[in-house]
Amino acid sequence: MISPLPRKLSGRTPVQVRRDLRLEVQACLFACRLKLSILRVHFDCIPGPREWPAIPDFPKSVARGHALDSEVVQLMALAAAGYADQISDPLWRQRALDLYKREVATSERTTA
Repeated sequence: MISPLPRKLSGRTPVQVRRDLRLEVQACLFACRLKLSILRVHFDCIPGPREWPAIPDFPKSVARGHALDSEVVQLMALAAAGYADQISDPLWRQRALDLYKREVATSERTTA
């Protein structure tokens, strides 16, 4: 006889696990958005909100001819989570990794 699947994963229900994963993704996106704004203040080489080159992974970005900060933040979050290999364009993969890894002054760091 096959035993039924456990109702809990690590002491949590599947609904709680999905909720926690969504919260982790939201926190990572927020932290990357915050870091991008801090980088923009301190480095002149960071493009403005509508000055990014188009991102091939986002068809809307290609259609517009430029990327938005929110799309760049999504790529930074992939780099932060260790999924940079999912970014198909090598130039954007490197750019997202560089943005994520770029150091800011310790006086500008935040716990967010």
